Amino acid sequence: DFRIDNKLTRMNTKVLIPPVVKFGDRDAQADEPGKWEVYDRQDRSSRSMAYSPCISRAFVITEETRGIVGEFIKQLEMKAKDMSIQFGQSGRLEVMRTQGPNKEDYIAEMKKITETVGPGHGNSSGRTFVLVVMPEKDQSDGNLYTSLKQLTLQTSVVTQCVLVNPTQKGGQGTKAQMTAVQVCAKLGGIPWQVESKFGLDPKGTMVIGIDFHHSVGVHERCSLMGLVATMDITTMECWQTAVEVPSDDTIADAAQMQDAFGRAVEAYKAHHGECPKRLVILRNGVGDSQFLEVGGKEVKAINDKLQQLCPDTKMCFLLTFKNTKARIFKTTGNDLHLENPIPGTVIDGQGISNSNGFYEFLLVPQNVRQGCSTPIKIVCLHNQVEGLCARSLHYLTFHLCHSFFNWFGTIKMPAPTEYAGRMAKFIGDHRTDYPILPQE
Repeated sequence: DFRIDNKLTRMNTKVLIPPVVKFGDRDAQADEPGKWEVYDRQDRSSRSMAYSPCISRAFVITEETRGIVGEFIKQLEMKAKDMSIQFGQSGRLEVMRTQGPNKEDYIAEMKKITETVGPGHGNSSGRTFVLVVMPEKDQSDGNLYTSLKQLTLQTSVVTQCVLVNPTQKGGQGTKAQMTAVQVCAKLGGIPWQVESKFGLDPKGTMVIGIDFHHSVGVHERCSLMGLVATMDITTMECWQTAVEVPSDDTIADAAQMQDAFGRAVEAYKAHHGECPKRLVILRNGVGDSQFLEVGGKEVKAINDKLQQLCPDTKMCFLLTFKNTKARIFKTTGNDLHLENPIPGTVIDGQGISNSNGFYEFLLVPQNVRQGCSTPIKIVCLHNQVEGLCARSLHYLTFHLCHSFFNWFGTIKMPAPTEYAGRMAKFIGDHRTDYPILPQE
């Protein structure tokens, strides 16, 4: 007989203390576990950013959306001012309207702007962006967004697309606030900072996130490896690149991995004037059967390159798994009531093991209110970093889940791997010419 046990496996868990999220010189106020507010509860004013760039020019391309666009721009300027973000040299947005509702009008207007303010056209600051405000009905043209982003890759001008409903009255504040945060981050600003609690000095610690994406590009199927390297894990200042790999491969060629990794380390040295003391690599997109292959190829390739560039730097190599089969429940009331665990719940030790003998743990970084909570899994393949014990690994991973600047809360994956995966997908889906790779 085949029977399923009706009793859940009981395990002891650890709950991590969340790191301190700071907006400027003030701590963020928690709205709920794993989420925080951008407003002060007393006066409802926006919190000032840790640092915001001075944007040289800003443009908005719109159709005839009449009052709703004007209201959105007004809200955007107000939210940006509260966060110390200045739009344009005079603090105002220049509005350019297209003549028709089709894709060609948007693209033609975009080209005019990029020819005027793009790199090489009198914009030495590199902080110009184009804000594209489109009526929601225009998203029915599925190629519009793709065409705009393809132009972005060709010109290196930062763009932000926003959908608005011309018939909607009011309610633009939340969307304007998030748009201001996204633009700030894209232009090199720091929407918030996360203070370290993982037992290591953040100075001298470099984290690299690696992920792969396989997509059907404009010409043929392509596979890209995204690599995002932190210059500062407190403010999440990053350097990034993407490398084309053989189609459908999830293990990078040693030479490709060494080249991308070497450029990341050189960028860190140029930024700080010295090598990192500690290097933590978060590698996503690996199957359970590929542990030994990754350890034999990628870990060795990176370690060999590291010995050439920074022989005193110590490395830790971690595998991240977003989709796991495990389900974790918190029991209350003599096991009569099951709840999802709170963010920061960690399980390791008894019952958590793999056939290869590597240390691994499960982490719940988010507050899940619907359905069952699915933890992520972290496997340590290689660790020579002094002081980076199991507890420090738990806190470091949880710390990095607080630094994704598209959501006021924790995300499921550490931010460097999330950024790497999204960048690889963006390049693979939107590049126009097959050989084009992103600007670093």
